[in-house]
Amino acid sequence: MQEMELDGQPTQRMGQRFIDLALPGNNAAWRYIVSLVLIGFFWLILGGIPYAVLVLAGGMFGNTTADIDPAMGVVSGIDPLWSYVAINLSLVMLLVGVCVIAPLMHGRALRTLITTRRRISWRRFGQGFGLFFLLAALDAVVEWRLNPSDFATNFDSTRFLILVPLAVILTPLQVAAEELMFRGYLIQMLGRILRSPVAAAVGAAVLFAVPHFFNPEMESGAVAMALNYVIMGLFMGLLVLRDNRIELAVGVHAGSNFFLAVFMTYPDAALTTPALFTTTRFDPVASLIAFCIMAIVFWLLQFHVIDRACPPPDDDEAPPEEPLAGEAFEEPLVGAEWVDYPPVPECDSEPSAENRLQETADDADERG
Repeated sequence: MQEMELDGQPTQRMGQRFIDLALPGNNAAWRYIVSLVLIGFFWLILGGIPYAVLVLAGGMFGNTTADIDPAMGVVSGIDPLWSYVAINLSLVMLLVGVCVIAPLMHGRALRTLITTRRRISWRRFGQGFGLFFLLAALDAVVEWRLNPSDFATNFDSTRFLILVPLAVILTPLQVAAEELMFRGYLIQMLGRILRSPVAAAVGAAVLFAVPHFFNPEMESGAVAMALNYVIMGLFMGLLVLRDNRIELAVGVHAGSNFFLAVFMTYPDAALTTPALFTTTRFDPVASLIAFCIMAIVFWLLQFHVIDRACPPPDDDEAPPEEPLAGEAFEEPLVGAEWVDYPPVPECDSEPSAENRLQETADDADERG
């Protein structure tokens, strides 16, 4: 493999592109259709069971259907912490569906939905989480300094001590589910269809935004919030294409969601939690501008400062595994060309005595 240069700077040896990890294996169209249906079953049907239990519990506590608001993810009379757990468990079932269905249907390792390398980079996840968490905290401080009257403290030590371990466990699972599905499986699927990494990232960003259109935040400004979700999805998709793996995007997503769950919440949030602080006014346009600024700062710091000061270790940058001998594909690789060469006649290492005599006779006839 050759050294590649980005922005005029040499980088570590790079393997194949992330979207090309979908080329080997079983890729017939019916397999993608069946996979999406089965993954949807895990997510929406099996994942809906915890929420159904929550609704039944609400009924047992004497709530009527008017007291149950599925769009808000809240059941009256039930602690919002349980609602938070139930919604996250539905995404855990999405994670199970992707991890089980995609490898079985396509006959390739789960690792190929995560990275072009042989190993998962936990350092990459930590870098994405830490840096974006700090940027989210800095954004909150700036907002507080500009509009201090919009912030309120609602610290409850007991509920907070319950929330923190729940968020530590559930947030990585929740974001891993969304990133494996939208930045792993769907980007690779769309890459095969559209033959363009950027088009695949845009398509996956739109599909990522669609489920979020049912979130209560849409009531604060549908167009601005829709752009928020699309831009978020596109940013994380570009991170995956730039980094040739999803760990950094998972870290960014986890850093953002963990900060919102534990430290800062707002009215009509999709995941209602007893966070430390609450902002009483949510502006989707300001949120979109702030996210764009944070995304640009993150990109510059991560790829132009952190990676140059502390490059990933060699084992993290290991080249991809070679295809297995005799590995079969349902479809030929795009651009592959096969050339049939004429058979080479067999010859002995030394001519026999009979052949030498015949060659001598032939030479004599030519001289005669």
